[in-house]
Amino acid sequence: MRARIGAWAATAAVLAVAGCATVGGVQVEGPASQVKAPPTSPPTSSGQAPSADAIAVLRADALVGEKIKAQLKPCGDSRYPVDVRFDDLTGDGNPELIASVRACSGSQAAPYATRGVLGNFIYELTTTPAKRLFGSEDPGGAIKVEPGIGFVLSHPVYEPADRSCCPSGAETTVYRWSGTVFEEYK
Repeated sequence: MRARIGAWAATAAVLAVAGCATVGGVQVEGPASQVKAPPTSPPTSSGQAPSADAIAVLRADALVGEKIKAQLKPCGDSRYPVDVRFDDLTGDGNPELIASVRACSGSQAAPYATRGVLGNFIYELTTTPAKRLFGSEDPGGAIKVEPGIGFVLSHPVYEPADRSCCPSGAETTVYRWSGTVFEEYK
């Protein structure tokens, strides 16, 4: 008798849970609320979002090395391997162009760059041509903007036993705007 009651209770529990399920696993409650996408760049003091052709700026810079310039062509997916963002690093109310050049996956340069970054550059866009404020062609570097401070450039540090995916640590350098140049802050 107990076995019958236990089996009946288990069957009832399964039916109760199954009865709550919806067809296809999705229950429609009504229209989704619309979410406005965040702006891609902070507006300038004039209220307009900054824009610049980062590829043209990098190609025009005589100080950019040939290894970097060789990467300034579309990858297999037709996109350029350059991450672009705008941020006011000098405190003048006008965002600067921050460009991180990567290697296309599968390129000969890719194995030599941690996370694919080959170089990082910062340009002032209020002049024509754009004025280079900072450049680093050390593979693996990453720029992190620190509002009110400047930026931090970090590079992975590998010990001999580390795998390429897993550095033991990072070396960081803080840069502040002096009014004319970015200086290393110690």
